[in-house]
Amino acid sequence: MNNMNLVFLIFLLFFYCKTSEVHTKKYIQMNVTDEGFLNYDYFQTIGISNIRNDAQNIIEIQKKCLHRAEIIAKQKMVSAFIHTNQSIKGLSPYFESNVFFFREYPKQFTKEELIFYSFFFEDLLSKAEVVYQEIYKNQCKVVLRIEEEKLLFKIKKTKFRPLTTKNIINNQD
Repeated sequence: MNNMNLVFLIFLLFFYCKTSEVHTKKYIQMNVTDEGFLNYDYFQTIGISNIRNDAQNIIEIQKKCLHRAEIIAKQKMVSAFIHTNQSIKGLSPYFESNVFFFREYPKQFTKEELIFYSFFFEDLLSKAEVVYQEIYKNQCKVVLRIEEEKLLFKIKKTKFRPLTTKNIINNQD
């Protein structure tokens, strides 16, 4: 086999071989450490909350902590969706899960802004599922994931108007 045939064979293998979809999906389903887009159809966030002594028994304390962690994960999801929709650029990547998220999605939104914008993404947010939760030492963690075909495209095409005081006070469009 001469060099030209070898180059042609490598060229064919390079362009016609793909990563197995089964392998990719299995990796995504087992991933509970990364945040952001796992691919174009999957988005994941992690919420972490401290355990508080705010209930009668340990079971209720843990349930409340997991609920707070889920709310944090959902707020991060809305924030990332706004960044993606508005093409707000992140900082240079730094791959440590929690640090990465805030570098990739640097603009901080108020709780009111997150609530306001969550209505525009409600169809997508309603598909979010808790895929992992744990309680360890004084914290609890929830991993929230959306699996939706063409998720990135759907986030980018979502239309919403900017949040203004006039919109809130007068409830105007």
